[in-house]
Amino acid sequence: METRTTDTSNRTGGNDMRRDFMKKGALTVGAVALGLSAAGTSTAQSRENVLVYADDFRPGETFRVIDQLPASTTVRLLTLPGGGDAVETTQLDDYIGYTVRYTSGGNVVGSTTVFTRDGLSTGVRYRFTRDASFFSPRLNLISTTVRRTDR
Repeated sequence: METRTTDTSNRTGGNDMRRDFMKKGALTVGAVALGLSAAGTSTAQSRENVLVYADDFRPGETFRVIDQLPASTTVRLLTLPGGGDAVETTQLDDYIGYTVRYTSGGNVVGSTTVFTRDGLSTGVRYRFTRDASFFSPRLNLISTTVRRTDR
């Protein structure tokens, strides 16, 4: 009779790696299913994680980064009204804030603020992907990703 042994000493690490793998797989499948890759852009383009106010999130829309906000302004915008940090944003100085504008047919149709830890390029256009989740309901922030676009 064959004897099987199971090493449970690293079970948590293995589950974490499996969970990360499953998350990445689910994101990839979701991106393909939704057709998130834009025509004329490379499928190898990286996606940047960003935070945007829920009222200003426009899935699939293109925006141009106008300017980077001063660090003190970014921290103030990510602080709860009345002071204090939202649980989700304990390292406020890790975020970079940007002013962005939505355009359509050469006309400005809206503007908002986008926050990221990765950094975006000023003057460059990005497109919001369609995947999003609430990052901080108390700050009304959505977590999503953007892709650099040439159009």
